[in-house]
Amino acid sequence: MKICLVGSSGGHLTHLYLLKKFWEEHDRFWVTFNKLDSVSLLENEKNIGVIFLQIEI
Repeated sequence: MKICLVGSSGGHLTHLYLLKKFWEEHDRFWVTFNKLDSVSLLENEKNIGVIFLQIEI
């Protein structure tokens, strides 16, 4: 089974990481903001960094 873990940097990402016992044995990848905390925490994980873009209308 392949798992996609998605969360913003900060607390949401930390909470997902704390669930490690549930995902550590599975093929996985992460989708999160490309910020210092996420890059550091996920340095040994496959991580797809995304950019937050806010558009004013």
